[in-house]
Amino acid sequence: NGNFPYPYFEPYFSEEKRRAFFFKEDGKIIGFTMINTYSVTETPADHSIAEFSVLPSYRKKKVATRMMDLLLEQYPGQWQIKYSANNHPAKKLWTGIGARFGAKPISYGEHEEVIEFIR
Repeated sequence: NGNFPYPYFEPYFSEEKRRAFFFKEDGKIIGFTMINTYSVTETPADHSIAEFSVLPSYRKKKVATRMMDLLLEQYPGQWQIKYSANNHPAKKLWTGIGARFGAKPISYGEHEEVIEFIR
C-alpha cells in the first residue's frame, strides 16, 4: 500500500537540521525528498539526502533532475548523497548530478556509494 514506518518522519517538520519537500505537478504530489545535515563520511555536509522518491508514473521524465535542480539552487553548499550501488536508476541519477559538480562515487559499505560535491 506504499506505507512504510519511518521513525524520523515527524522531526523533518520540526527540527532545524531536517527539511521535507513535496513536489507537485498539476496540483498532485509527484515526489518528495527529505534532507538533513548528517554526514555518513568524514566530510561535513550542509545538505544530505535522507530520502528521495518520484512516483513511478513520473519516472523517466526528468522529474528527479528537476527536483534536484530546485533544491541545489535553493540550498548551495556541501552536498552528500548516499545511494544503493545496486539500484541502477538511482546510481545513474546521482552520478549524473554529481558529475555536473565534479563528484566521483566513493564506495560506502558493501552495496552503497556516496557522492560529495559543492554547489
